[in-house]
Amino acid sequence: MSLKIFLLIIVLAFMTRDVHGCSCIGNPHPQDQFCSAAYVLYGKIIKEQFIPGPPGDTANNDAIWKYTFSILFKMKGVTERVGSEVVIETAGNGGLCGVRLPVGKSYIIMGRGNSGDRRIGLCDFIRELSSLSPYQTFYLFTGGPYSYNFNCKRRCTC
Repeated sequence: MSLKIFLLIIVLAFMTRDVHGCSCIGNPHPQDQFCSAAYVLYGKIIKEQFIPGPPGDTANNDAIWKYTFSILFKMKGVTERVGSEVVIETAGNGGLCGVRLPVGKSYIIMGRGNSGDRRIGLCDFIRELSSLSPYQTFYLFTGGPYSYNFNCKRRCTC
């Protein structure tokens, strides 16, 4: 009897499809996220575009959301001028750490990639300005001795 159950478990294990899920490790301090981000900007979403995956991709595993941001303030790794538009991509579903953002809202984004391929995910710092404390706002938007940018150059951790 136990051999039949064991064989059944093995057969079922091989019949299941791969499972993907998004999980973020810990709760990093914004200072650490700022230092490890390839770019940091404050911008307003002006356009959203969905790029579907190939036919049969019903879970949107290969799909991409593209968000066009108008830069309101640049903090790190952004060469475009204020007022320019940049495109930031995210995965097509939440299981692959994709995020959905409403058009018309403004966010501070700390993301990965370079100017040709900017990306964000669920684990990245994506916040509305109103959700930040006064200290976080000050440290992000200034260049003084306690700013996030200056602390990265000094190799400070939180």
